[in-house]
Amino acid sequence: MDCQLDQVIIHQILLSLRSTVLRRLTALFKKNVISNWFTIHLCTFILLNNYELATSHDRSFAIRHNLSAYYSNYPLLEGFHAGAKTLLAYFHFICKGSQPFALNWSLEEDVGFARFDQEQVEFMQFISDEVRKSGETFKQLKNSKQYEKNLYLVSQMYEPEWTTSNTL
Repeated sequence: MDCQLDQVIIHQILLSLRSTVLRRLTALFKKNVISNWFTIHLCTFILLNNYELATSHDRSFAIRHNLSAYYSNYPLLEGFHAGAKTLLAYFHFICKGSQPFALNWSLEEDVGFARFDQEQVEFMQFISDEVRKSGETFKQLKNSKQYEKNLYLVSQMYEPEWTTSNTL
């Protein structure tokens, strides 16, 4: 029953929304305006985290069913990771995605250009502080090549000198 429900959701809902979401996100990236940055950040975060969850689930499935392969569905995961690399490349190279995390969001003169509301500013300050605290952990995570680990992909959003890496 679980598998049937998954298939209905995938084929009746998600696939029809896929092109709309990708088209709208691509348009936001290509406009390359500061007012879109917060939305781009959140969308990229959610999509990358979803890839991480799918990778973790795939690894757990392989373990649970004693498969000889490390993952149960390499072709699916390769597609996910290709999508993740594309998202990260757009995030870093089109909208300079990691730069806002180097700012001091508590100083109006440093961040007034963004025109964020107070809640967004507080969120950015919190995330920026967490990124600074986790910098070394994020580097170790990327170098570990443990693709199924939480934050493996998301942490790469915050790399100031991000470069793509081989996956799977």
